[in-house]
Amino acid sequence: MSASRSRLSQTLLPDSPLWRLSVFLRPHRLRLAAAAGLGLLNAALATIPFLIAYRIASLALAADMAVLSAELVPLALGAATAILLRSLTASRSGMIAHEAAYDVIRDLRLALADKLTRLPLGFFGEHATGRLKTILREDVEQIEDLIAHALPDMIVALVTLLVFAAVMTWIDWRLALCLVAMIPLLVIFYRSTIRSKRGLIGEYGQVLAAFNAQAIEFARNMPALKAYGADERMRDRLIGLTERMAALNESAQAASLSSWALFLTCLRANLVLIVPVGGLLYLSGALEPGRWLLFVLMALVFNQPLLQLLYTAGPFFWKVHLAGRNIVWLLDCPELVQAAEPRKPADSSLVFENVTLRYDGREVLSDIGFSVAPGTMTALVGPSGSGKSSLARLAARFMDVQGGCVRIGGVDVREIAEADLLDQVALVFQETFLFDDGIAANIRVGRPDAGAAEVAEAARRAGVMDFAGALPSGLDTRVGESGNRLSGGQRQRVAIARALLKDAPVLLLDEATASLDPETEAQVQAALAELMQGRTLLVIAHRLHTIRHADQIVFLDEGRLVAKGRHEDILLACSAYADFWSRRQADEGMVPSPADHEGDLRDVLPEPAGPRRDVAEQADAPAPAASGIAALKVLPSLLGPWRRLLARALPLLVLEAILASAAPVVALVVVIAAAAGELTLGRLAEASMILMAAFALCFGLNRASQGMLLRLQRLAVANTQKQVIIHLARLPFALLQQLGSAGLTHLVSTHLARLDFVTPPTQLVRVAVLPALALASLFWLDWRIGLAAGIGLPAFLLVLRSGDHRYRRAQAALLACRETANTAMLEQILGIGVIRAFRHGLASTSRLHRSIANEHAGSIAAARPLAWGATWGPAALECGFVAILLTTSLLLVRGEIATGSGLAAILFGLLVYRPMADALDLIALGRNTGQSAQAIRSVLDQQPILEPTRDLVPQGHALSFQDVQLSRNGKTILSGFTLDIADCGLIAFVGPSGSGKTTALLAAAGFLAPDAGRITIGGIDLHAMTSARRRSLMAPVFQDTYLLRDTVRANIALGRPDADEAEIVAAARAAEAHDFIMNRPAGYATMIGESGTTLSGGERQRIALARALLCETPILIMDEGISALDPENETSIRRTLRRLARHRAVVIATHDMHLSRDADDIVLIENGTVAARGKHEEVLAESVSYRRYWRRLRPA
Repeated sequence: MSASRSRLSQTLLPDSPLWRLSVFLRPHRLRLAAAAGLGLLNAALATIPFLIAYRIASLALAADMAVLSAELVPLALGAATAILLRSLTASRSGMIAHEAAYDVIRDLRLALADKLTRLPLGFFGEHATGRLKTILREDVEQIEDLIAHALPDMIVALVTLLVFAAVMTWIDWRLALCLVAMIPLLVIFYRSTIRSKRGLIGEYGQVLAAFNAQAIEFARNMPALKAYGADERMRDRLIGLTERMAALNESAQAASLSSWALFLTCLRANLVLIVPVGGLLYLSGALEPGRWLLFVLMALVFNQPLLQLLYTAGPFFWKVHLAGRNIVWLLDCPELVQAAEPRKPADSSLVFENVTLRYDGREVLSDIGFSVAPGTMTALVGPSGSGKSSLARLAARFMDVQGGCVRIGGVDVREIAEADLLDQVALVFQETFLFDDGIAANIRVGRPDAGAAEVAEAARRAGVMDFAGALPSGLDTRVGESGNRLSGGQRQRVAIARALLKDAPVLLLDEATASLDPETEAQVQAALAELMQGRTLLVIAHRLHTIRHADQIVFLDEGRLVAKGRHEDILLACSAYADFWSRRQADEGMVPSPADHEGDLRDVLPEPAGPRRDVAEQADAPAPAASGIAALKVLPSLLGPWRRLLARALPLLVLEAILASAAPVVALVVVIAAAAGELTLGRLAEASMILMAAFALCFGLNRASQGMLLRLQRLAVANTQKQVIIHLARLPFALLQQLGSAGLTHLVSTHLARLDFVTPPTQLVRVAVLPALALASLFWLDWRIGLAAGIGLPAFLLVLRSGDHRYRRAQAALLACRETANTAMLEQILGIGVIRAFRHGLASTSRLHRSIANEHAGSIAAARPLAWGATWGPAALECGFVAILLTTSLLLVRGEIATGSGLAAILFGLLVYRPMADALDLIALGRNTGQSAQAIRSVLDQQPILEPTRDLVPQGHALSFQDVQLSRNGKTILSGFTLDIADCGLIAFVGPSGSGKTTALLAAAGFLAPDAGRITIGGIDLHAMTSARRRSLMAPVFQDTYLLRDTVRANIALGRPDADEAEIVAAARAAEAHDFIMNRPAGYATMIGESGTTLSGGERQRIALARALLCETPILIMDEGISALDPENETSIRRTLRRLARHRAVVIATHDMHLSRDADDIVLIENGTVAARGKHEEVLAESVSYRRYWRRLRPA
């Protein structure tokens, strides 16, 4: 007990996590006290059936049938009253505790979500999304378990134990000592079990956290991992972690198996003392058989509260301590300090005064100073990584300066109340984030109280209606996780509509139109021009023609202000800006020069001689397990080849249950012999030896069966984890998008952790075997008693069925609420920039607030049918036990059964109904484990992409689309798409946003399979090749850059982990990434934050490009791969791409018409088909829409 007390005291000290979190419990302390009080009353009422049994047995042994007959009605009424009161107290206690718990976790989650909005953006790059999501979901749920289950259960268990001990001491203190004598042994064995595992718990927690974090990264970055063959390496790394967890489990089990088996055996071993001590007292004339029988009956249940107490106070409080520590850590993280006496800005002027910012060990901004007058436009220009986005984020106070200050309306932003500041500013990010909701709901984030007409007008002005009008649900169409059902340009238009709707005095635009086609860009620019009237505008743009007429241009380089003024003025005064501008002008008027085709990129990257051999071979993976149907039948389907362990353990469990039930029968025989005056010292010694032998055999059977089950748990869970990881790597890209990051995160961090292969078979044997044997014995004693024993069973099953039916309906709604809440929690982390910019996370109407409120209501609704079953199910069982007592009493009074048979009936009645109470726990466990098993099974049952049996080698590298038809989310994207691409040259896919450019590239990369038609390389169907062969032929650069939480070197070498330093540096130089990498203190060893948040958009794109160039594939596929680059780097990379195109096919989807103009082949895609193709002049002459795009983009 001291180990449990030590953990408990550590958890409850004033500076402990749980004590710190008690502030969330204080508003509910009266309800919690009421729940505890009702629990205490319930514990006292639990003794009444045993006292009634004692009274009946005493009268029967005394042969006082007249008194027994007279007391039957009072005993029946007392039993009925006790059962009714106990049911009512249990029901109210449980519901009060659950409602309070759900209120607490709602408040706690909202507090954590609110905390996230007050943290600097850099925090989210430093800490894994998986860890933060685990705190919001799993760790907070541990607090719910504490309030709703652990504390009430512990109070009830402790009080029940004390009440039992007090009552039994009052009856006979000597036998009471025999009852409690096992407690020290139980504590010693339990403490030994926990202590043997303690040294491994910390390491196991670290490995589990690493597994969850990497599994989430595995799921979120699957496109890049699959494209570069790194999914197998990440898969192997995850499998290594599962094997490490399994090894730690094995060590813990080996160390604790004997002490755990002793603990389980001693729980029921009180009879080893009660029989011999009671016998000696009886033989000495100091004890009558009736009291002795009562203690025999109590021995069957006395230690159950202790088991509950130790089982809860030990590991549970350790888990709560760890969860509380994580929650408190997040609550204590340094946040942006709020002003004690906030001031309001006088106007919309924006001033940067000697601003210095350090981040990630380097100076990002140094002594920056300039001002933006109200109603004017200032443009920030400069190379990628020069600090432009950082300045915009400082203006919105997403982080604080280390030197100088930023003022809005003459007031330091640190002195403005957060609500006032965010009301002043609207921001459109370079990386657009949308919530998994409707288009209109995402626009309304800008102003939650906006009407439908206002939302529709903002959508029209931002060009959203151009694509939303054609969707079946219009503006109510769900955009998918992070907006993945929309193209990049479509997402950007929704984000701009959001800013238009907010209509704030200060507008910050960070490459807001980079992903738009020229026509849409012109439309949006007109809307923005209208919005700019009377507003302060800070614009970041790499398309310099869009900002040349700005009131002020601020030119930055390497975090320093180089020049500021009007375009014409600094063009003359600043040679660096003049060079920057002239390079862009030359680029915008560029025609391929002879220099571009002189020399060879072989000096930088070798010319490919053929397909690249993949370093990692395809690993053999076990076949998916057979499909399951119902939740209870799914769990065995995950056992795999280790079913034999279950088959071997079950007979041992059954035999152990039979032996355990035989012990009280032996004790009963001894008591009956005593009542008949036939007990001798010899027979007592013989019975005592039999009991000792039975429990010794129970220990051996316990140790063997638990060892098998624990080994089964370790192997089956590890195998399931491996299957899930391997299967995820094989699933189609479209299906992974459908499952979403939130769903995959919940799968790996929650569902896999819930799998339990030990408790269900153990409880099933206890619930089924003992009652069946006891019921058969009752019928053998007297068929009428057997029928009476069955009275409680139909009512029990009816209650369970009714409660389960109601629960399933409530649970279906709750699961939907939880999935929505899981997605919203993930969005709270991933979309924190948007949430802060638009105060979305602070509004009670926000998606997260709504989802948490809905989950709260759903949890309470689901708890009611559970409370129904947990209340009236045991009541039905107790009624059955009372029916046995009364029937037995009647038969005794009438003299129709012998006293010994009557006493045996009481004992067997207890053996029928006490184990069946565990059926409720089994059903609850079955629901949780079954739901998780069903979720895992549903993923494993998804059809994977099957590898071809033969590795077909293409003849050449020409890429061909042959009448391809492809639909996504029920919408046809490509229709009759036919296109032949030569094995070398620069090919540009152009066209309006949402026309199918990205879909065509994803299909070419093998991520999407055509519904009809086919795609070939060198005459071989793309999907007839092995994935390794496809990877050797092409490397993609995605529109959404996928970077891992790893070093720069590891991210570049993702597709070629065997590349040496020289090759990595050469690829980085070719992608114009080497210089900014070397400017970091750690160079290529610099750690990249999650999703590359520590880098600028242009830096991320250059690393992604370097990764693709390193692979030296014959085909390079780029989806807006250079849209975030500054003119200098973009110009250099264009030349690199043209040089590459001499020896390989470079296919790029772009809205940059200047890039497309210089392509060897332009493919105009409209409405999912090829509308025109050819050289720039040819398409210009052929296509009206292309001419319109070009004219829109021509610089004034």
